[in-house]
Amino acid sequence: IKNGNTPLLETHKTYIPRYESNPRVDIEALLDKQDFKALQLKSAQMHNHICPGLTYGVIAGAIGMAKFKEQFGDYKQVQATTTTNSCFVDGVQVVTGASVGNKGLSIEDQGIMGVKLIKKGTENGVLVKLKDNAKEILAERIPEIAHQQGKSGDKNAEKTPEEMTAMRAEKFTIAQKMVEDENISEIFEISTF
Repeated sequence: IKNGNTPLLETHKTYIPRYESNPRVDIEALLDKQDFKALQLKSAQMHNHICPGLTYGVIAGAIGMAKFKEQFGDYKQVQATTTTNSCFVDGVQVVTGASVGNKGLSIEDQGIMGVKLIKKGTENGVLVKLKDNAKEILAERIPEIAHQQGKSGDKNAEKTPEEMTAMRAEKFTIAQKMVEDENISEIFEISTF
């Protein structure tokens, strides 16, 4: 089997050693840089689209992981608990590496965009939560978000295909503006325990 002119096995020899000891090496490098945009794209590969909910999870997860590394010296053995059950969870899942499948992620749906990151085997960790006035802060910076917030009660099943396409495009634009905002982490409260 060939990949272009290179046998596929040869191609894998280049990548396998890189990921053998740490499959999350690329994500950890992006966490070190706090590259929200690249982390958003990585998360979208799993989530299947880019939206504000996913982006909130990416940013909360990334700033939480930075504080986690500051507290524990690395990004290893993370247990995450989200306080919402929405697109937010997928952003957290990709960024932290804590997933339902590896039993590192639990969901306690309280309707609050937040995540608690605990070091396995301890009771210590980091709590990241959306500030109560986050939507007002964002509405000043990203006027489109105020328009989108008013639609949260709309039922997608009642939308025409054209309306759904327009809504997805608007959400994509908002999500892109969120990761381009240099001060976006200000919409979250962060604490350690």
